[in-house]
Amino acid sequence: MLEKNKRYLPVLSFLLFVGLFLPTVAHLNNQTGERRASSTASAKVITKKPATKPAASPKPKPKKKIKKTSRARVRTATYIPPANEKPRPVNGQRKCESWEDWTTPCGKNQRIGYDLASDRGWTGRQWVCLKKLWFHESGWSKNSGSPDGGAFGIPQALPGSKMASAGSDWRTNAATQIKWGLGYISGRYGSPCSAYAHWQSHSWY
Repeated sequence: MLEKNKRYLPVLSFLLFVGLFLPTVAHLNNQTGERRASSTASAKVITKKPATKPAASPKPKPKKKIKKTSRARVRTATYIPPANEKPRPVNGQRKCESWEDWTTPCGKNQRIGYDLASDRGWTGRQWVCLKKLWFHESGWSKNSGSPDGGAFGIPQALPGSKMASAGSDWRTNAATQIKWGLGYISGRYGSPCSAYAHWQSHSWY
């Protein structure tokens, strides 16, 4: 009896092995399949993060517009000449550097003299001659000399009362004295340079 059973031992062992091993393998396969399925599902389910917009760069501040003012406007804004004002000559606008600056009027009396001489066309060289002539005679002072006797005033009229023909204020008004002096030069010498040439050779005119 034992010998008969020994024949079937290998078969029984094989069946026992199969009966124990196969369920274990099947269980392991099931677990592996579940893991793969869960990993696949987790890979598919991806939480989408909200897209972040790039930070906007600050807008540049608009530049302030600066109004350009022309030189002509500046001059008009600072000084508006009256309608009856005569345009002053270029030499009259330049600052007098010294009393020996013969081309430029120095002081109020010389400016008056320049304007009145310009009305007669005596500018440039003629003005230089006039300025030198009366600079040597009176220093362009309206009070030079004595009004009661002798030469007097800017043109050194002899006597001073001769200038009354140009105005009753000849004692105190430089313009009156200059008007008379220019008339005297025009009538006797024709031009300031001719009068100055006579003065240079005779020390009087």
